[in-house]
Amino acid sequence: MQPEEGAFFRELLRPHVPEAEFRLAGSAAELSAVMRGGPASRLISFCSPVIVPPSILRQLPGRAYNFHPGPPERRGYRPAAFAAREKARDFGVTLHEMAAEVDSGPIVEASRFELEDDLREEQISIEAYRHLVTLARRHAPRLADISRPLQPSGDAWSGPIRRKRDLGR
Repeated sequence: MQPEEGAFFRELLRPHVPEAEFRLAGSAAELSAVMRGGPASRLISFCSPVIVPPSILRQLPGRAYNFHPGPPERRGYRPAAFAAREKARDFGVTLHEMAAEVDSGPIVEASRFELEDDLREEQISIEAYRHLVTLARRHAPRLADISRPLQPSGDAWSGPIRRKRDLGR
């Protein structure tokens, strides 16, 4: 999560949990350092390329959630790049609980939108980001309430988990 996104989440969640401590990690090394400072109650990943190791997920007393910049059928690395390359007609974003395998945990909400013809990766990513901010605002009270997990929507993941190496193929 970038510093600006960290500030956004702090401002978004603070009214619901004024006593909460917010810690930001923008890399795997920073995440490990944050966790050495004591386990977090809730981990939120927002458009981050960092894959949270299962060992860190196991340390958390509560759930971890990811704001994935792609729909459930576009799992893994840079979903907008694959959508642009494949000339997708629609796209979406997904809020889900993290699991040991990337983009496989229970889906809380998937939000979809149509794409105009011949959009580039950057254009798709910008639209996805807008939808993710809307999801964050909608789910803020529930994300702040660490006493209960967010309820799954019933949506299911599908398709392959794309990796960085797949982009060059």
